[in-house]
Amino acid sequence: MELRKNILEMVCGQSACTSGIDRLMKADSQRKLINLYFRHIDFCLARKVPSNDFIKANFDNKTLTSKGVYLSYTGTVENPERTAIIGQSEMTLNFDGYSVGRVYMADNSVATINAGGNAFVVVDCVDSSKLTVSASENAKVIVNAYSDAEVSGNTANIHRNTAKTYLLQ
Repeated sequence: MELRKNILEMVCGQSACTSGIDRLMKADSQRKLINLYFRHIDFCLARKVPSNDFIKANFDNKTLTSKGVYLSYTGTVENPERTAIIGQSEMTLNFDGYSVGRVYMADNSVATINAGGNAFVVVDCVDSSKLTVSASENAKVIVNAYSDAEVSGNTANIHRNTAKTYLLQ
């Protein structure tokens, strides 16, 4: 699979961990590669590997969105379990009931999270991403905001980090 080989070359050039490389060598579909992206998202977002241009050129947009990756995408999603909002995306994510979500924002993405009921959402905002949160009822939204990220809204659970993105070992 040529796609896997190209990604392997990129991550090896960025000092990827051996366990990640081993898993990548076994990935034989776009869906498995996207699962690995989420499993190692701190590395992928911090090192910009694979790049947004590479993702756009080599991954089918329908597959990306069905697996929760929104690259330069505009739209609304209801109760996503895991979501990566990257590139120049403008998204609204709605959570209600007893939904649980994990959201990663990067690049120049802009998002609004509306959480109600008993929803529980954890968000990481890196780079120059911008997030607005509206939490109501018993909903809880926890935001890990890195230095250049902007967060506004009514969540009291914002954890600020001085680094621009994830600190890798």
